[in-house]
Amino acid sequence: MELIHQEPGAYDPLTGNYADAVEVSKTVWADVTDTGLQEKALIGGKAGEDSRTVRLQQKPDFQFEKVCIDGKLYQIDTVRRYRIRETLYVSRVST
Repeated sequence: MELIHQEPGAYDPLTGNYADAVEVSKTVWADVTDTGLQEKALIGGKAGEDSRTVRLQQKPDFQFEKVCIDGKLYQIDTVRRYRIRETLYVSRVST
């Protein structure tokens, strides 16, 4: 599983344009399961049809906006932070 952070492009004062954004990814260990109906109700119905519950083994030490599981891109709906672990509720991004 990969956590993805999108770095914004740098501003070029000569042209007045921004460079293309760069995606930085980091592979982490996690337990990934389908989000059940009871969990969907607990998080307020934010989870979509193809949603997953991701339990990270360790708290990440960087910011991230997206998650890639088996080559499929997911957006983060809800995050629950605990003392040692972090749980993400994610749903599939349609591309």
